[in-house]
Amino acid sequence: MAYGSLFDATLTEVTDLKDGGQLVKTAAWYDNEMSFTAQLIRTLEYFSKIAK
Repeated sequence: MAYGSLFDATLTEVTDLKDGGQLVKTAAWYDNEMSFTAQLIRTLEYFSKIAK
């Protein structure tokens, strides 16, 4: 996993509002341990690039 959460497009809902606008509901799955690890790897890769 390379991101902090996974977007689930199958759970997206769009509702038309009375004022002509729209309400969009989305769902994302978040795994704290996996997200921390992914962010740590991104941070380490960033610092390794700027340290060269």
